[in-house]
Amino acid sequence: MNMEREPGTAPIKTSDVSKELSAKWKAMSAEEQDQYTEEIVTSLKEAREVKEAGQHNCQVAAFNDVRAVVGHLQREIVNVNQQTGMEFMLVAVRKDIKQFNAPYVFRTSDLFDSFFHNTTKFTLADLVLKLECFFIGGIDGVSQNYIQRLVQLKSRTAAIIKDKLNSAAGHQVSRMVYTNFDEAITLKHAIVVKGWPLPKFCCPSHITS
Repeated sequence: MNMEREPGTAPIKTSDVSKELSAKWKAMSAEEQDQYTEEIVTSLKEAREVKEAGQHNCQVAAFNDVRAVVGHLQREIVNVNQQTGMEFMLVAVRKDIKQFNAPYVFRTSDLFDSFFHNTTKFTLADLVLKLECFFIGGIDGVSQNYIQRLVQLKSRTAAIIKDKLNSAAGHQVSRMVYTNFDEAITLKHAIVVKGWPLPKFCCPSHITS
């Protein structure tokens, strides 16, 4: 309304027309109301899907960037180790639970494992997990138990699987289905799963260890 008014004219306020619009709305049939709002509802849904996909794709892009950079660093470290005999340890952890990358540690010698185990009584893998917990939740995060970390890992795995499903389908799939996968996913979206790493094909939330 305001866009159609002459420049310099006082804008129409919602309170000025709310009673009139309310009366017109109540006078419409349910079908007329649906037709009147169909376009804007569709636009809002599309905007929400674009926003959600954008946020999710940003995390996936970060995951791929980190994996590529870490892989490059590891190759460079191996080259320098072989040329000079210097020993290296590379560690990468998240600082936000929304990030997809798993804790990562690479070392050129098993002596690193022996050192940390003998001096701290923890394995190097456990220490890296504790380090990530510290980055994410501070000192309280370090005290997280195994069950809490497993729940986080399941959630992250489910998110990655859903993203890969959308990428394979070429569009947003409402949800991943594990039971009757052939009928629910393969027949509808022409997607098959190969190389599943576990003996049982199931949702990550059903994995117990």
